Amino acid sequence: MAGWRDATTDAVRVLHVDDDEQLLDLTATSLERVDDDFEVTTAVGAPAGLDVLDDAHVDCIVSDYQMPAMDGLEFLERVRETHPELPFVLFTGEGSETVASDAIAAGATDYVPKGGGSDRFEVLANRVRNAVDAMRAEREVERTAARFQRVCDTAPVPIGIVDDALRVRYANDACVEFFAADDETDLLGESAAALVHPADRDRAAERVRAVLEERETPNAVETRFLTENDDSKYGVVTSAPVEYEGRPAAQVVIDDVTAERTATEHHEVVRRDGFTRSLLEALDGVFFVFQVDDGLVEWNDSMEAVTGYDADALAGASPGKFVPPEYHDRVEEDVRTVRDGGSVRYDGELLTADGERIPYEMHVASYEDADGRQFGVGFGQEITERVTREKRVRERKEQLETIVQHFPVVAFTVDADGVFTRSVGAGLDGLGIEPGELVGESIYDVYGEHEAVLENYESALAGSSAESTITVGDVTFETRYEPVLEDGDVSQVVGVAFDVTDRVEHREALEAKNERLEEFASVLSHDLRNPLSLASGTVEVLAEHVDADGREHLDTIRTAHDRMERIVDDVLALARGGSDVETAPVSSASVVDLAVETVDTEDVEVTVDYDAVVEANEGSFVRLVENLVRNAVEHGGERVVVAGLRDDDGFYVADDGAGLDEAVEASLFQPGVTTDGNGTGLGLAIVSDIADAHDWTVDVREDSDLGGARFEVRGVESA
Repeated sequence: MAGWRDATTDAVRVLHVDDDEQLLDLTATSLERVDDDFEVTTAVGAPAGLDVLDDAHVDCIVSDYQMPAMDGLEFLERVRETHPELPFVLFTGEGSETVASDAIAAGATDYVPKGGGSDRFEVLANRVRNAVDAMRAEREVERTAARFQRVCDTAPVPIGIVDDALRVRYANDACVEFFAADDETDLLGESAAALVHPADRDRAAERVRAVLEERETPNAVETRFLTENDDSKYGVVTSAPVEYEGRPAAQVVIDDVTAERTATEHHEVVRRDGFTRSLLEALDGVFFVFQVDDGLVEWNDSMEAVTGYDADALAGASPGKFVPPEYHDRVEEDVRTVRDGGSVRYDGELLTADGERIPYEMHVASYEDADGRQFGVGFGQEITERVTREKRVRERKEQLETIVQHFPVVAFTVDADGVFTRSVGAGLDGLGIEPGELVGESIYDVYGEHEAVLENYESALAGSSAESTITVGDVTFETRYEPVLEDGDVSQVVGVAFDVTDRVEHREALEAKNERLEEFASVLSHDLRNPLSLASGTVEVLAEHVDADGREHLDTIRTAHDRMERIVDDVLALARGGSDVETAPVSSASVVDLAVETVDTEDVEVTVDYDAVVEANEGSFVRLVENLVRNAVEHGGERVVVAGLRDDDGFYVADDGAGLDEAVEASLFQPGVTTDGNGTGLGLAIVSDIADAHDWTVDVREDSDLGGARFEVRGVESA
């Protein structure tokens, strides 16, 4: 086990844990060569690594995955018990996405495969450096926050922090003095609204909520406060979004202007009538005032413009003049409500002078003046768009209900007593139950043996969404439950159940098949990549100790290693590709761009004209295009074209090379067939497998435009 060297301020102390001592030494040498700040110590196996961690300061751990006694994830769990924030990079030849996902979920900082060519140690060094820099930066942020806390505590202006419940969580000494409190405990936990004068309370609360919810910094505004002695004080308030103890909060800074505000009175008062008139004309709607017994006495310009009546016609008019005859009884009732001091709101129609009916929403409130006269103050807005939209919603609802009645799905509602009140859809056909047959039955009787159903129903009844998958007889249902609120209380539960029997059976069969393939791929990846990684790393070390002739031999070895890497990748692709894939909508343009980037096209002009959204497994689609483009580059001339087919049935990859070799054309898609001494002979076999998994076809022919080979992929469905 190597010991630590003398540390400097910038030193990065790396602990590397692996069960392969040769690879340990190679990795330590390579990392220290890449970054002079690295000081690497090694430990053979996880238990030895834990011993080192107990005795020495470590900035980052680099660990293998497959090790005796304790694997990399178990080692990670032990490390996190005592060092929850220490960077931990999994560096392993086990190239499974499952291992990578499990590592990140368990708290690993990063995941770096051992394979990948001669630059893998540079990649590893970069990941280690990034992880350590991030950790050190976070610690610096914590130190900065502590300094900022001290500045706030001693600031000469009142500073406070309000949480998302509008409670005071922090107050400095100046804030305590401003509110005439004995100490900060008088303020902490108190409602921030209680410290604001009632006249400004709603506005202040709204501004703080904007800071908390929209994370915006509003302009400074003058606000009146109440001290602990019930005295009024004035302050110009500046608010900003912050985090306090990990939650959103608002920092409030108060500039005390009580003296200036008290000494300075307003010298001008806005003329009320002119100001009020300006407001009324700015309203987006009709405004009117009528005296209960004498008709209209005030209105805005919009009232004239919308109704088509001039001022003479409006003066003294009864409210009933502006509604169709069928609304007259309703209007008379509303006038009586206003006379009694009440208010009304309704959706109806406004009748214009030309007889046009316009959908309007009306609000009318009662007002009594100083002389005891009763008025109705009304405001209305046109709702034509809303009425049209609601009509469309009703029509779509009817269409949806018609669809549900004939679709293999069940939509149902259950009341608060557990009784089915509605059941539509053909999803229960598999159980011999007709639509509507459940209505009136108790969910506890029908599904008493299925605890998941009852638990999810009761969860929704308590106000939370829930979902479950259950099997009844030979049918599997996937069901979602949602609460329906009325006046803030859950009145019923609505649910939708889908018959997913075929999908579940297909998924279980696919998972079993994939598990068998993954076992094979895992063994292949680990047993081949570790010695290959060791050999590649040894070549890089030897490169520093041989002459020019020797380096030529090393280049030959590197080429052989790269070919072995490609063979391993291709074999893994065949093993893990499977015969079934899960698809989703994918952008073909993004897939082609990603595939082309992975191929060496330095001396080749690649033209892409394929932009569609198709149903595919994105990873498999990328590999298929990558293999076709690589084949075209390696066997073509100076041009490669990737384009969609004219009938939108798929796409093709063509080159301007020598064309097809009749000797291998019939077996072109068989594993091991290649005309390139450096090829693996697996690329087109992988293309064929991926196409079969998607129910696509791949054909090859001479390209009439470029003169070379043209591979056509058909059956690609648009999403």
